[in-house]
Amino acid sequence: MVKRLAKQIFRIIIFISLIFLISYRFDIYEKLMSLKPFPYLFEHFTFGVKILFFVYLGLIGLSVFLKNENPASTISWLLVFFASPVWGYIAYLVFGRSFNMGKKRTIKKALKKVGIKADKLVLPEGFKSQKLATMIYNSSGAALNSYNNTKLYLEGERQFRDVIEDIKAAKNSIDVEYYIIKSDSTGKEFTNCLCEKAKSGVEVNLIYDDVGSYNLDDSILTNLKEAGANVVSFLPLRLPRLSKSLNYRNHRKIIIIDEKIAYIGGMNIGDEYRSLGSKANFWRDTHLRISGEAVHSIQRCFVQDWLFATSKSDKSNSDYIRKKLLNKTVSPDELTFQPMQIVSSGPDTKWQTIRQVYFLMICSAKKSITITTPYLVPDFAMMSALKTAALSGVKVDIIVPKKADHFFVYWSTRSNFEALLDAGVNIYEYSKGFMHSKGIVIDGEISSIGTANFDIRSLKLNFEINAFIYDKELSREIQRSFKEDIQNSERIDRREYRGRSFGSKLLEALGRMVSPLQ
Repeated sequence: MVKRLAKQIFRIIIFISLIFLISYRFDIYEKLMSLKPFPYLFEHFTFGVKILFFVYLGLIGLSVFLKNENPASTISWLLVFFASPVWGYIAYLVFGRSFNMGKKRTIKKALKKVGIKADKLVLPEGFKSQKLATMIYNSSGAALNSYNNTKLYLEGERQFRDVIEDIKAAKNSIDVEYYIIKSDSTGKEFTNCLCEKAKSGVEVNLIYDDVGSYNLDDSILTNLKEAGANVVSFLPLRLPRLSKSLNYRNHRKIIIIDEKIAYIGGMNIGDEYRSLGSKANFWRDTHLRISGEAVHSIQRCFVQDWLFATSKSDKSNSDYIRKKLLNKTVSPDELTFQPMQIVSSGPDTKWQTIRQVYFLMICSAKKSITITTPYLVPDFAMMSALKTAALSGVKVDIIVPKKADHFFVYWSTRSNFEALLDAGVNIYEYSKGFMHSKGIVIDGEISSIGTANFDIRSLKLNFEINAFIYDKELSREIQRSFKEDIQNSERIDRREYRGRSFGSKLLEALGRMVSPLQ
């Protein structure tokens, strides 16, 4: 209690100091000083506050310097503080601070207290991807779920209709977690369906991201709550208070129905994901419907996110965990051997697991690598892995959208083209509509479908979830869809691209410069 109070007092002092610095910058300070009795009240106080503020900046600079992070990042922050202490301080509050792991540790203790133990890694006899599966298990604790049935979706309409049908058939519970839920016709149909099930007595739990779903109407949330649904916002922003949570967003898109069926992939809830709306454009995306052992792993991710987003008592936590996770068994009789690992990754995990899996998949490829992503903004290590694979003779094909949905990310993506093309990577721009699919297939044998884009934000900052699948049949189905996408894409010619305009090169340089902040 004392520690929390001291922390709040210190924040107030820093906030006051920031106000005075800004007022001094815009001559408000001088006007105040001309009025009685302000000179007597503020003359010594403002000096002391300024001293405190710059001491605080010095401590921030020292902490940044001592962090075991990329030296380029450290130097960049120190230069920002030196160039503009005030704006550097604001930028650091939002983008620079590390994620607080305290709440995550509390959740792990709650799981352990109830008796939820870490799953063991059991590999079938003759399993060929032992190295990859072991790395995933050691970095994330994700067990191998061997028996599952899956259905692949390559566009939004079929997926949405199946989601609605499964929700209407729900008998016990519906757990929903989305980055974006819109207030359009699709969003209203979806939330109305949830309301009907909540009124009928089905337990409905909804997590939505506070930034991604910023346009979600309050009336929709009110209707859900009045119907009996449990609704919570993930890392809500409380303006005007500056918060580091702005930089850490929940990009996951999952639904679990009756703890037996789960949906995971790239599609949010909105008209555009079904290729509908006034600005209708074909939306190419990838999603999975899963039944079987993997549903429990997705459920576990949702439970941890629910405990993170809510502030329940220890007893409430224990009851909720027992109900959702204890004594859950699946009979493999009606399931096929389709092994996969469900990996959740984000700022609350020790390792950047999805990034590490992508890296190892690329480095392990012997024949081919196919990637679809709306944003191609890899860090230095991932760029090196792609170029090394291509130079070693592996066929590397990447499809990105031809049309942009975010200005800076579009130019950040294109800033990587020349280096990849020089190494022999084949890059295609999807022209039929917007390519939002997040998929990777290695040698036609191992694949991944999920929420993580091939960019710095997804692989380092966002809360993401992916299914890594060790099944040739499903992996080749995904690869076949890739070949169909190539028919609707334009290949980037290396020589022509080198002759692009000077203006394009400037925009690429700008995109590259701001890519770590996207």
